[in-house]
Amino acid sequence: MKVGVIGDVHGDFSAIKRIMKANSELKCWLCTGDLADETMEYFSPPAPLYWISGNHENWDKIEKM
Repeated sequence: MKVGVIGDVHGDFSAIKRIMKANSELKCWLCTGDLADETMEYFSPPAPLYWISGNHENWDKIEKM
């Protein structure tokens, strides 16, 4: 199985959505950290997305997710 990998997104959720849509054959994605935007918010991705917490994350929200 092929897995998509992204990293240091820092909240550019529209870019993630474009990348996932352009690579729709990939059914699973990994983010290597720093997913949250500047307000420490997250989004609902269009495909399963797992991530390794970076130094720019909202630890309380991650705990609840």
